[in-house]
Amino acid sequence: GFKRITKGPDAGSYYHQFFLRGMPDLLKMMKYQKIKGTGRASVPNPDDEPNFYELAKSNPLPEVHPFNPIICSAAPITPHQAPYQASYHASCQTPRQQPASTPLNKVKSYVTDDDDSCVSSEEVLSIYSQMSFPGPFTPPPEIILIDN
Repeated sequence: GFKRITKGPDAGSYYHQFFLRGMPDLLKMMKYQKIKGTGRASVPNPDDEPNFYELAKSNPLPEVHPFNPIICSAAPITPHQAPYQASYHASCQTPRQQPASTPLNKVKSYVTDDDDSCVSSEEVLSIYSQMSFPGPFTPPPEIILIDN
């Protein structure tokens, strides 16, 4: 269902009528359609192609509000520990107002998930022991650490 744009500054890129930035509800209307290749592209009609620059003027993107990160202190990972075996302290807090000007190097670590609860190291190890991670991949980091 994606069509190629043939004119304008976006020439060569693809678009879909239900895959538009700022309109996630349209995705529900997308249907998978298996198309057997014919070796030839359909004849483009530049007059039917959308002008995304005009669309942005008439339908601006919704305002995005910054999230409040969950601040956690993490135990350092020793060289002999796998990343998923690191023990994390269970002291987490959600700041009431995190100023946007706070430098990231002042934050020891933060969690970007929407979940407001902390997970103990035992829970993390239990979850990872039930998961399969094919090599050379490792479990994803739970916390993004920033050293001072």
